[in-house]
Amino acid sequence: MCSIFHADILSDLPYNRYNIPELAKKYKVYAIDLLGFGWSEKALVEYDAMIWKDQVVDFLKEIVKEPTVLVGNSLGGFTALVAAVGLPEQVVGVALLNSAGQFGNANSEPEKSDEETVLQKFIIKPLKEVFQRVVLGFLFWQAKQPARIESVLKSVYKNTSNVDDYLVDSITMPAADPNAGEVYYRSTVGNQIVKENSFWKLKTIVVVNVFLFMCS
Repeated sequence: MCSIFHADILSDLPYNRYNIPELAKKYKVYAIDLLGFGWSEKALVEYDAMIWKDQVVDFLKEIVKEPTVLVGNSLGGFTALVAAVGLPEQVVGVALLNSAGQFGNANSEPEKSDEETVLQKFIIKPLKEVFQRVVLGFLFWQAKQPARIESVLKSVYKNTSNVDDYLVDSITMPAADPNAGEVYYRSTVGNQIVKENSFWKLKTIVVVNVFLFMCS
């Protein structure tokens, strides 16, 4: 049996440095950073739920090659669910930690939009994108400040002594990548919606959803 950890903004190795050694006593454990996050490449591609699902599924097929429990934090939890749907014959369990993601109504009809007007195409849409980039750019700059990161981590860690320079650096270093801001923008405004009816395949998989307000 194998376990795979994957998070989003945080790098999995520092974030789970106390969990992984304990699990590794009984299981084979992998920790991967999703494309664009952690210590993975900050590729300038269009980000949506499927790009991370494909990354995990390919890793399972080519590297792991055995029954697996996926463990995902935040958007990683969302990715774990989608990956489990994509490879139900290999994924035997899913553990979601503070999972996040957008699930569409499987019975809803796609919204019909009229043809774009000249005003929408050349004025409204460009202005909207500029506004989004300014706001998200500021939020990203603010979020990657070491003092801000340390403050947030200490607010959620039960044992604040675990919030050390190594953990803070594991977040600030990837955020300093020249492409990090653009990746943050693309992954935030990208389409993360998956229809709920695609999850019927999970009926034979044990799913555990845990909301962690304090981490040890």
